[in-house]
Amino acid sequence: MSLPDAYQKHEPTGNPVPHELRFVDPRSEADFDPNRYPTADGTAAPASAPKDRNERITLEFCTVYYQLNRLYARLMETRSHAENPERSVKERAVMQEIENYLRSRDELEDSYAPYGVIAEAMTQEGFTVDIKFTFGNRDVASRRQTRFVSSSALLIFPKPPRSVSNGNKGTHAS
Repeated sequence: MSLPDAYQKHEPTGNPVPHELRFVDPRSEADFDPNRYPTADGTAAPASAPKDRNERITLEFCTVYYQLNRLYARLMETRSHAENPERSVKERAVMQEIENYLRSRDELEDSYAPYGVIAEAMTQEGFTVDIKFTFGNRDVASRRQTRFVSSSALLIFPKPPRSVSNGNKGTHAS
């Protein structure tokens, strides 16, 4: 699956976290390879159409890392062949696809970081096998935080006194 197939052009409008998936769930594809699909916090990823915000985010990250795993496997297979000009061309094409998905992953991380979402990939032999998630709307015991917390502070800094010397205001004597 190429990047345009998996990445839907979805721009959230007004909602801090999109209510729709940005990526197509690869588990419904005919060529899906379950061995390349990472787990989420050690368990299977959520259903294909999750309604919960955290499950949507989890599914998006699992989808991106699945594509990266598939591409890495293809890169390793390409590199297993004898070096020749054709292999170099194929290798470069796969590496460019990997770069596209790395950018997509970075965009996901950047878009969810302000909400306290951290997705940490656990790798084994170059493949992401599990993703550890931290969500800002859950406490350390993974209980949903329902209370809105707001804090503010008022800081008052006094104006520094003006230095008066030689009859000139605002200048220092030498």
